[in-house]
Amino acid sequence: MKRYWGTLLFALPFTLAAVSGGVIRAEAGSKFEGTDGCGVVVKKGCPIEIEREEIRMQISELPASSSDMVCPSVVNTTYEFYNPTEEDEELSLYLPAVDVCAYAGLDPSLLEKMTLQTGDGETVSPTCRFTFKSVFSFDAEAEVDRIEDGRRKDAFFSPDLPATRILYRLTRTASREQGYAQLILKYNPARTHIFFDNRFGGAKTVVEDGLVRLTWETAKTDAEIGVCVFGDAAETVDAFVSTDSEGKKRAEDAAFAKSEEIGESFSAFASQMLEGSKLVIGEEDWYNLFLDLLTSRCDRFGLIYVPTEWISEGRLRTWYEYKLSVPAKKRVTAETSTPLLPTSFGGGPIFRFDYLLSPARRFAAVKNLTIRIETPFYLGYSNLNFGREEGGYRFEREELPIGELSFALASSEEVYASAGKVSGGLSPSMKLAVILLSVLAGGALVAGVATLLIVKLRKRRLSQKH
Repeated sequence: MKRYWGTLLFALPFTLAAVSGGVIRAEAGSKFEGTDGCGVVVKKGCPIEIEREEIRMQISELPASSSDMVCPSVVNTTYEFYNPTEEDEELSLYLPAVDVCAYAGLDPSLLEKMTLQTGDGETVSPTCRFTFKSVFSFDAEAEVDRIEDGRRKDAFFSPDLPATRILYRLTRTASREQGYAQLILKYNPARTHIFFDNRFGGAKTVVEDGLVRLTWETAKTDAEIGVCVFGDAAETVDAFVSTDSEGKKRAEDAAFAKSEEIGESFSAFASQMLEGSKLVIGEEDWYNLFLDLLTSRCDRFGLIYVPTEWISEGRLRTWYEYKLSVPAKKRVTAETSTPLLPTSFGGGPIFRFDYLLSPARRFAAVKNLTIRIETPFYLGYSNLNFGREEGGYRFEREELPIGELSFALASSEEVYASAGKVSGGLSPSMKLAVILLSVLAGGALVAGVATLLIVKLRKRRLSQKH
C-alpha cells in the first residue's frame, strides 16, 4: 500500500526538478502573475534598518519578439543593513525563484545566478523553501509569513487527525469489458473528509445528504483504487462494478471490494506521500503544501478531488532563504543577484518590466534608495521619475516610494511611438492618461447626477409641505 500511495502522488499537481548543491535547477508553474522581479522579503516586525539600497538593472538585450520572452537581464541589489538594537540579529532573507517554465527557452542556469554575497565577498548558500501558489495573485509577504509561521493550523485538519487509507481491488473473471467501479459511502461532511484517486477519471455524485457515490471508469485490466478518509470513519454502503456510469446495471464478470486498510495520523499520511514522491523538500514545508492542496480542493461535501490537468500547472513556488547575521549596533553590506524577465506590452515591440519594492517596508526603515536602469534602450514609460544618465536612467529618493516599480522599454523612441500608433494611435503613456481622464470624467458625471437628484428631492419635499 505504501508503494501505491507514493505512486499516487504523481497524479497530484506538483512538478519539481532536482535540487543540487543548494541550487534548484528549474521550477514549474506560472510566473509571478505579472511581477517579474522582487527584492528580499523578511518576516514581520524586523528590527533591522536598510541605510542604503541600490538597485542596478542591467538590460543589455530585449526579446526578439513578444512570443520569445527570454533575455539575459540581471538585477544586482546592494543593501547596507544596520542593527540599532542591543542584541545580535540573524536575518532570514527570502527571494522568490524566477519561474523558468513561464518563459520558453529560458536557460535554467540563470537560476544559479541567484546569489547573495556579503561585503567581504563571502557567498551565502541558500536553503530552498516552498509555498503553495495561488492561482489568483502573488503576495510575497503573505507567502513568507506562511514559511515563518511553521506548521500552520486549520479548522479541520491537524497533525493528529485520524487518516485511514483504504485500498479497493477491482478484479475481472470473464469478458474484461470496460466498466465503472462504483463506491457508495455514508458519512458526516462536518466530521469526515475524503480524498480519492483521480487517475482513472474519478467522478463524484451526491446521492443525498451524507451519501455520496464515487465512480471510476476502469480499463479492461484489473486495478487498485485508493481512498483516504480523514476524521471519523465513513461507512461503505456498497462497492461494485457497473456497465454504465450511473451504476444502474451491475457487471456480472467483475468484482470491486476492499483489499487493505491502514489507520494512521494525518501527519503520518502526509509524510508517507512525501517519501514516495522523490521530491527534495523539508517536512514542515511539505506538510503546509499538502494541507493547502487538500483545503483548496475540498468541496462542501468534504470530498477532495485533484484534477489531473493540475499536474501541468506546477503549484509549487520556490523560495531561496539566506541567513545573514547582523551584530548589535553594527552595519553589514550584502548584495543579491537575480534574473529580471519582461512581459510583452500591447503585443508589440514594447516590453514591460515589473519589480516589487513594497516588501522592503517590513524593515524598520528604508533610507537612501537608488535605482539604475543600465540599458541602451529607450525608456518610454515609468511610474517613477527617472532621469537620464550615461549608460541609462537613474532614480533617487531618501525613502521608499509608494507602490511598485513598473517601466516599459523599446529599442528606440521611434519604435515606441510607432507601436502606440499601430495599436490605436496613442502611445502607452497617452493611453494611461486617457484612462485616468475617463475615470475622472466618469466620477464627475456620477457626482453631477447625484447632485441633481438631491436638489429634485428637496424641491419635492418643500412642495409637499406647502
